Amino acid sequence: MRENLGYSMRRYYVDQFHFAHVPGIAEGAPVLNVGGHRGPKRGLFDIDGFRLNVVHMDIVSAKRPHVQGDATHVPFKTSYFDAVICSEVLEHVREPVSVLKEAHRVLKPGGLFLICVPFLTRIHADPYDYGRYTDSFWAETLLETGFTDVRIERQGLFWAVIVDMVRDAVYSSALLARNGSGLLTKAASLVVGACKGMALKFDARQPLTGTGIRSAFTTGFGIRAVKP
Repeated sequence: MRENLGYSMRRYYVDQFHFAHVPGIAEGAPVLNVGGHRGPKRGLFDIDGFRLNVVHMDIVSAKRPHVQGDATHVPFKTSYFDAVICSEVLEHVREPVSVLKEAHRVLKPGGLFLICVPFLTRIHADPYDYGRYTDSFWAETLLETGFTDVRIERQGLFWAVIVDMVRDAVYSSALLARNGSGLLTKAASLVVGACKGMALKFDARQPLTGTGIRSAFTTGFGIRAVKP
């Protein structure tokens, strides 16, 4: 776990999800990265480091996507891509089901759909932040949209949520902003980094699908689905 204050528990789980699933996509396969950009990445995962034919699509031209477009109206023909990735995007869409339908349309039969969505995280406009949905919503909606083999994992539990709230508060602290890269910032990075490591250990002791209070919290979900 990175000690960098700018690296959240949420981002860690998103990175790990993609590191686990993207290598399984066939080399040279056409992949649509919805909300993707070619600039510096927020986390450690970089899909451009894989031997895939990646098309980055985003509604914002400043992110230098290959294609500037709306995820609810993807400008590609039906059954074109082997995989579609939609990472930390659907919370910024007022009607996320329309994005799921478009992903289903442009995927080839047998195509893979990879999604990461936040749940207990701060509101963050990009340019707007519309909603948070449970794993039950995503499971039922993906099946209704026509996907099969839907697998959903909770990404971090109670302690990950707590640590990310603390990290956000520290990272946005006016005191650290005035301090710049001085000793106070370095000390805060070390403390928060240690807390991240402890959160990973404590959450690992809880069942991911349990009904206990500490299993009922999560930073978000990693979702894998297939178009039949």
